[in-house]
Amino acid sequence: MRKAVIHSSGAHYLLLILILSLSVCPVFSQTQVNAPKDTLIVKPVDSISTPDTVQKKKSSQEITDTVYYEADQIDYDSDNKILTLIGKSTMRYQKITLNADTIVYDINNSLFTAGGNPMLIDNTDTTVGEQMVYNIKTRRGRVQYATTHLSDGYFHGARIVKTPKDEVYVEAGDYTTCERAENPHYFFYGKNIKIIPKDKIVSRPVVLNIGNTPVAALPYFVFPIEKNRKSGILTPSWGGHPTGGGYIENIGYYYVPNDYVDFLARGKVTEFREFVLEGASKYAWKYHLNGSINARSVVSTAFANESIQWALDYAHNQQLTPSGLTTLTGRGNLISNKKLYQESSEDADELTNQNLTANFAFAHRFEKINASLNVAWDRTHNLTTDSISENLPSIKFNLPSRPIFPQKEGESSDSAKWYNKITIGYNASGNVRHIKVKSDNLLDTFNSGLHNAISLNAPLSLFKHIRITPSINARLSTFDSYTDTTLLGIRYDTLLVYDTLKSTSRDNRHTDYTEVKRDTLTKDNRGDPDSIIITKSKIIKNELRRSNDSIIHNAWWDAGISASTNLYGLFPIRIFNFAGLRHTFSPSVSYTFTPEYNQDKYFANIGIPYATATKQRQVMTFSLSNQFDGKILKSVKEEEKPSEVKFSILSGSVSASYDFEAEKEKWSDLSVNASTGIKMIRLSYSSSFWLYDQNSSLSAPILKTMSLSLSTGSLGARGKLWGGNLLELDSLTKFDKNRHEKGGAQNWEFSFTPSYSYSMSRATQTSIFIPTKNYGLNASASINFTPNWSLTWNSEYNFKENQWIRNSINIHCDLECWDMRFQWRPERLNPGYYFVVNIKKIPEIKWEQRQ
Repeated sequence: MRKAVIHSSGAHYLLLILILSLSVCPVFSQTQVNAPKDTLIVKPVDSISTPDTVQKKKSSQEITDTVYYEADQIDYDSDNKILTLIGKSTMRYQKITLNADTIVYDINNSLFTAGGNPMLIDNTDTTVGEQMVYNIKTRRGRVQYATTHLSDGYFHGARIVKTPKDEVYVEAGDYTTCERAENPHYFFYGKNIKIIPKDKIVSRPVVLNIGNTPVAALPYFVFPIEKNRKSGILTPSWGGHPTGGGYIENIGYYYVPNDYVDFLARGKVTEFREFVLEGASKYAWKYHLNGSINARSVVSTAFANESIQWALDYAHNQQLTPSGLTTLTGRGNLISNKKLYQESSEDADELTNQNLTANFAFAHRFEKINASLNVAWDRTHNLTTDSISENLPSIKFNLPSRPIFPQKEGESSDSAKWYNKITIGYNASGNVRHIKVKSDNLLDTFNSGLHNAISLNAPLSLFKHIRITPSINARLSTFDSYTDTTLLGIRYDTLLVYDTLKSTSRDNRHTDYTEVKRDTLTKDNRGDPDSIIITKSKIIKNELRRSNDSIIHNAWWDAGISASTNLYGLFPIRIFNFAGLRHTFSPSVSYTFTPEYNQDKYFANIGIPYATATKQRQVMTFSLSNQFDGKILKSVKEEEKPSEVKFSILSGSVSASYDFEAEKEKWSDLSVNASTGIKMIRLSYSSSFWLYDQNSSLSAPILKTMSLSLSTGSLGARGKLWGGNLLELDSLTKFDKNRHEKGGAQNWEFSFTPSYSYSMSRATQTSIFIPTKNYGLNASASINFTPNWSLTWNSEYNFKENQWIRNSINIHCDLECWDMRFQWRPERLNPGYYFVVNIKKIPEIKWEQRQ
């Protein structure tokens, strides 16, 4: 046997000499090598075809690429074709890298045997151990006392075997996602573990260890490691409540048939007396449609309170044509019983929302005539009064104003004649309104109607600065029924509402209702009432009149003319960087004529307009508007001209009208409005004044109503606190300066949004004002004690009820491989707490507690 030995000390080795001298090996004798001084390159045997043979088709397990080697010393056995790498040995083949103290490569069998801290890197997966055998043809390997990193997880085992399918078998090993693999915060031990990359981990049995302490065990368990959506059985969770009892939830299956849709079915069981079944689906087809649907059914088998309730939430958005001119959209929430959220929901938004809306709309835009059509179904469910109002459906068609005598194509708008500016517009609407009110006398009605409107306008310019616009409007409404104005009698109906609150809270809702009874919803740990539900009633007076189910039309028209202009004034006021003031004065006057209508019928309120009984009216309306704008100069570079920034300072308007046909008090109330603001602060004022005294004599303006509102938007501050890790200073462990400084400066933030409104009004000129105040506050704050520990606070305070409507305190801790969250809600709507600790990369493994 001949053996070639190369010793390399400085430049390691040069394999080119070895390849040229070993003519007994066809591979080495016929392969051209271009390699660095310290690199060995071996070409595969089947990469060279001989002249006397036909090259065979490569099998899937043949080596088809170059193998690279590095080492301090290389021993080559040319008879047996065995290559031995000694000292800082490295082998690279495609995306596989093997590092070890010693590597023995059997070229005939494509087999590597490595010892002395071997490390195998295959793409992003890393395996280390005491001894390693690996076949680069079959990609099958075996490692003794190994550690490997696969799919964001770390595995330790007495023996690890890798198959050609990249599946890994671990004998007597453990698994963790903690990056502190040598001393993890947690790990799962299994006697037999199988890893299917990008799919799952199967262990039999499995023991969960926190630190080195076993805390839970199962005979068989499957860990999902697939990052993409995948079908499978959901991981159940369980818990308990002091008054509600124990429960188990998330029992179900998740199904993904393709990339466009998925399905979810799961359930929850509470003390075998309440069952919640939920089905959900999400779908998306790019450029075509997307949406979601969620349905749940709540079955209660409690004694004397058996019920089946349901809820449906959905969202849909679809383009029916490639051009996007035709769409189908919808979004909504539906429930079968108004108490469903109160009795079975823990979501704060569901508990606070007292008006559930749902809709579906078909829309089409007629591009050639610039018109639009909308057909919609919409529904509103008032949970307070348990009344439902829905349109089945509503139809709207709109044809915007356009010239009756348009200009010729290509003509400039400046050359338009007066008749080219006469425009006509048309719109139509129809509706079928269904109203259902649950009371002692159930109200369930269907009414329909149709409305058509035509408008004609002829805008003109006088002296180039005054805009004069005459107009005429004609309308026709059609109804399927009407009610006579003759009063037949009076009926009193009872409306019931239900208010839920803490037993210690003050009841300030529905003060115009009378309390009927109080019932206990939940009890505290001592058995005392914790939350209660108050039933209240209110008597509603209904006037009885005769209804007629017959088609009837209602037509009316009006005409008018208006004139307006804008006057501008500039004041070159210069104070500091204030560069000027602009005043815009906009006077306008309009005249409207409405003929007399003798209307002796009432029509249902279904969103279709109609004319009411009125005398002939001729009304002149006057309006004066003022707008003050400022301009400041912002300094830039010395060579450049300063930039101008314009902003609004103050706006105000005054308006009133005069009715020529009125028998007395021809002047209407005088309206005065104003608003101003600086950055985020906005102040608004509105008021109305009588222009007649209590004897109907013309007088100076007398205040009737006034309202003042102040809004600021969100105000806040943010900054940085101590530099470093605060808890590091307070911990019981030895202070580590480097670790402390790596914590960096910690952030804090605080914001609040106050709102205030004040209004007062009176019925007569001599009565006293009745004031009304509304003010509230939304606030939030956050602080990071360390890079891993944070505290946040979110709240909403109602000053009228003098209590927190929403108030939550949240603590979050990132424990490297664990995630801990705690929420405490000392509030009225949804009081309680929620605590959860879960493995970040396996969120299904968690411990949670809630109340």
